[in-house]
Amino acid sequence: MDLTLKAKEYIAAIESGKTGTELSSFFQNDVVQIEYPNRLSVRGTKRDIGAILDSAEKVKKIIARQQFIIRNAFVINKTVIMEIDWSGKLAIALGHLRAGELLNAHFAMFLDYVNDKIAGVRSYDCFESF
Repeated sequence: MDLTLKAKEYIAAIESGKTGTELSSFFQNDVVQIEYPNRLSVRGTKRDIGAILDSAEKVKKIIARQQFIIRNAFVINKTVIMEIDWSGKLAIALGHLRAGELLNAHFAMFLDYVNDKIAGVRSYDCFESF
């Protein structure tokens, strides 16, 4: 299976708001997601599958709509590395942004695959000022 295609399908699922079983189908049961420190997660965070799914539900309360533009995608061994521009239309006010305005960020995301499922995620999220 083409891992770049699988990674793009995963990003499309997030973009369309998939949660629960639909989202969990992309992951190994023992997946570990690491989000390195950023403006929304000052200390960073480490999530297991349950926390990943909970986070996807919470995002729906904050972000009304989101868009991912994949600028580059590379595969090295079983890891997909992506450079992504992201924007999210806020459902709530955040910083100086009002509900309905866009929050923008630039991501570097590393997806480690085992048996065509994501076993590890490392995300470096750079949010524009809010």
